[in-house]
Amino acid sequence: MDAKYFSVSSLLVEEERMPCISTIEFAGLGYLDPATKGEDLPEETRVEAPLWLAALLASKSAVEIDYPKHYKEKFRDHLEAGPAAVNLREQSPHYFTAGETLARLKRDDDLQRMLKFAYTGERFGRIMDLAFNSQHEDVTEHLRTFTDVEQELFDSGFQATLKFAAWRSRKTKNIKASSKSKPDAKRQRK
Repeated sequence: MDAKYFSVSSLLVEEERMPCISTIEFAGLGYLDPATKGEDLPEETRVEAPLWLAALLASKSAVEIDYPKHYKEKFRDHLEAGPAAVNLREQSPHYFTAGETLARLKRDDDLQRMLKFAYTGERFGRIMDLAFNSQHEDVTEHLRTFTDVEQELFDSGFQATLKFAAWRSRKTKNIKASSKSKPDAKRQRK
């Protein structure tokens, strides 16, 4: 079974709302669009669906997934101008993971490049700087702007820094050699 199946963060990403345009008429689903007068949802109607449902319906050619405003060209241009200055969490707490899934579904190489640029540039440097140099500081304001992936990165870096500091000050127990590093009895020379 896929490890992501039981992941709470994966489930939350799958629940991200995506705008969709119906390519067929959906019988009995008129209630999804308050502007629809009848019982059926007409073709070319704009609705929002969770990412998992939008992906399923798109694979059956029942809907066309549109971009949410924070993945459209105008926002991409804004993000490329200065990714560190944009609070991506306000747009979506799962900005990078949902964006990667959306880019894959739509086969959008430009979106993938933009996400990589935004994550690996200034934002990455700022996150790692905070993780490595903030042991005695309050970084709550910074953490509020991090997406889920950025929060995990910060937590990993911060924990590594604490463990390194403990090791350096000799506050750790003895370090045990890995079983992989012990010489094999068959290989020892006589």
